[in-house]
Amino acid sequence: MIYISVFEILYSILDVIVAPEHFSHGPTFLVIVGTKDKLFGPEGLTILNSIYWGCFGASMAIFDVHFVYRWLAVSENPLLKTFSGWTIWIWFSVPLWYGLTWVFTGYFLSAPTESKSEFIRDSINEIFQLEFDEYIYLGPYLYQRMEDGSLH
Repeated sequence: MIYISVFEILYSILDVIVAPEHFSHGPTFLVIVGTKDKLFGPEGLTILNSIYWGCFGASMAIFDVHFVYRWLAVSENPLLKTFSGWTIWIWFSVPLWYGLTWVFTGYFLSAPTESKSEFIRDSINEIFQLEFDEYIYLGPYLYQRMEDGSLH
């Protein structure tokens, strides 16, 4: 339980530093971070945004491991022994790997693209009153509707 508490405290500190806004528009959903009055520049904020993604993924995995432990304890399953000795580190590493997967997914696979930026630019300006150079974002662009109506 201390493991979860310490992680969530660190996650909340990152949330305060990054101050992300979650935004969904059509075939995209984004985590937007304003760049005004921040300690870090756009590249640093992009890295922190991807770490924020990683903390989300790790948080889900931490709760998964916790509930596996609880189920094994309640059912008196022999696999409960894997939560003692050196094998507990295998369990503790699961959230780390999930978190790293989310970090790399955010930073490399959900990085800004020209078509995504063009698609969201007006909506971000209208809703958040931010010009394009006043924020960074990460998020997927699930599909793009072409001029002929087809999906790409």
